[in-house]
Amino acid sequence: MQMTRVAAAVVLLAALAACTPETPADPPAPAAAPAGVPLDPSRESGLPPAVGSDVIELDENGELVVHRLGDR
Repeated sequence: MQMTRVAAAVVLLAALAACTPETPADPPAPAAAPAGVPLDPSRESGLPPAVGSDVIELDENGELVVHRLGDR
């Protein structure tokens, strides 16, 4: 029994798919800072915050405060 061109193409694609290496897994995400640990100011961006975005800051009591920047 002769293989048709379609069947031969399917066999060829299956063989190629079996030979391709597996993609590596994504590296694990860095662990978040545990609660109560102060924020690292060196990790802050030097860019000004975008209009319409949220700015997170520490208040006088060390509590996180979220400010919404509106249109200027």
